[in-house]
Amino acid sequence: EKKEIPLSKNGRMLLNVAGPAGTYQYRSIADLFDDDADLTDLRGVILIIGSLQGDKVETPFGSDVPVIEVWANAMDNALYGKPISDTASSKAATTGIVLIIALLLGLILPRVRILPSLGIALLVAIAVIVDGYIFFAYANRWFAMVTPLLVILFVWIAVTEYRYATEERVRKKFLMRYGSYMGRKTITALVTKPARLPSKGEKRMMTAMTVGIRKFEYMCSELDAANLIAFMKGFYREVKPVLYGEDAYVVMAGNDKLVCTLGAPMLHSDHALRACRAMLG
Repeated sequence: EKKEIPLSKNGRMLLNVAGPAGTYQYRSIADLFDDDADLTDLRGVILIIGSLQGDKVETPFGSDVPVIEVWANAMDNALYGKPISDTASSKAATTGIVLIIALLLGLILPRVRILPSLGIALLVAIAVIVDGYIFFAYANRWFAMVTPLLVILFVWIAVTEYRYATEERVRKKFLMRYGSYMGRKTITALVTKPARLPSKGEKRMMTAMTVGIRKFEYMCSELDAANLIAFMKGFYREVKPVLYGEDAYVVMAGNDKLVCTLGAPMLHSDHALRACRAMLG
């Protein structure tokens, strides 16, 4: 009966190792010459004569496997059709899987947020590992998992870096243009969640509030310019963080007052409550 042994390009056979050292039965060669030795367990088996001493070979089960046991594994693979297949078809299948994974992740990951995209990448990686195990354990097929896993990691990092760079660039533009009208947290939320921005022509309920300084004209007459400027800087320094903490948008900043809105551009159903909290803050 002809046996076909799949070989790699360099003429080597990938062994499907049966187990750790001692998987195959050992007998002393002296038993063959001992008339009193029981050799019934050797009937119908293939004997390999060799030494257990000398070099050891590293296998997936350990690094202490004798060379003679590697020969036994090779004969077992060749005679009973168990070698691992690493043919051109296996490599073509791996290449196809890599391309499909890269294409799907490249289409899906940019459409979801960072944490969901990480979850999707991890699920795909787990699927690759499980498929590789099934191919190896049940089909004796060598599936190079490292390449698909590296592709998954590379695509996720590339998409995340591109998204971060894009959003950061937009956020900086927002900060330059609207940094005096809304807080950094609000700008970041608008950049990362543009759906919260009102569409053109949208009608929306919101709350408008004015924060002013009592007797500002009297203060102007009593304080010199340097002290008045210092007082106004302190006023803005204390008031703006409170307003920005409630996602308020400063519509106008006058000499003695701030006019702001809540509920636009950031959509909040509790805009009136936020205005009350800001006034009490």
